[in-house]
Amino acid sequence: MQLGKSFLNARFRSFLLNARAWGMLMVLSLTTAATAAGRSPEPATQDLEVLHQKVVEFLVDQSRGLPGQSSVSVLPIDSRLKLAPCNSVEAFFTGGNRAWGRTTVGLRCNEMPRWSVYVQANVSVFGQYLVAASAMSQGQIISRANLAYQTGDLTTLPPGVYSDPSQVVGRATRIALNAGAVLRQDLSELPLLVRQGQTVRIISAGNGFTISTDGLAQNSATQGQLVQAKVTSGQLVSGITNANGQIEVLAQ
Repeated sequence: MQLGKSFLNARFRSFLLNARAWGMLMVLSLTTAATAAGRSPEPATQDLEVLHQKVVEFLVDQSRGLPGQSSVSVLPIDSRLKLAPCNSVEAFFTGGNRAWGRTTVGLRCNEMPRWSVYVQANVSVFGQYLVAASAMSQGQIISRANLAYQTGDLTTLPPGVYSDPSQVVGRATRIALNAGAVLRQDLSELPLLVRQGQTVRIISAGNGFTISTDGLAQNSATQGQLVQAKVTSGQLVSGITNANGQIEVLAQ
C-alpha cells in the first residue's frame, strides 16, 4: 500500500513539473510573439549597388574622347551607409576633379530627404607617348629619328607629355636627355634663331618696296620673338624674328 502511494506521488510530481515547463514555454512564446508584433519594420534604404553603377556610368561618359583606351574602377561604397531611397540621383565632380587618374565623384539626391555621398575612383587611360630614342645633348635640335613611341597609362605621367612628333620636331632640348626619357613640354623649347651679338639680316617691306641691311643683334630670340638690332648708323631697329633667323621690320 505504501509502495502504491509513493508511485502515485512520483507520477503527480512529474505531472506538475511538466505542467510548469509547458506553462513557461507558452509564456515565452507569447512574449516573443508580442515583441515581434510590436517591433517597427526596418525602413527602406537606398540600394548602394545602384549608386556604385551610377558612378561607373558617369566616369565612362566623362572619359569619352580621351587620348587612349580608358578603364574605370570604383571603390565599393561602405555597406554600413544607410540612405533614404532616391529616384533622382545626380553624379558630379567635386572641385578640381576630372576623369583622369585618382578622382572623387559626388552623388546627391535631388529630392527630399536630400543627401550627398562621395565615392573614390580611378580612371586609367592607356595610350602612346613619345620618349627619346637615344641620348640627346642639351640644346640639340630634335628630329624624327630621335623619337620613339611607348605605351602606358597616361594618367601616371607628368603633365605636358608629347604624343605627336609634329609637336616636338624642330624644338631644342633644355637639358641633356637619356635614352627612354619621356619627352615633355618643359624639357624642350624653340631653338634660338638669333643670338645676342650676332650679325643679322634686317628686312623692311612696304607697299611695293623691300629694303634690307645688316645689323648687330642686341638680344637673343626664337621664331616670332621681338629682337632689336643696331645698324651701321648706330640706330636701333626692332622687328620680329622669322623662320630664317632674319628680322622683319614693318614699315611705318
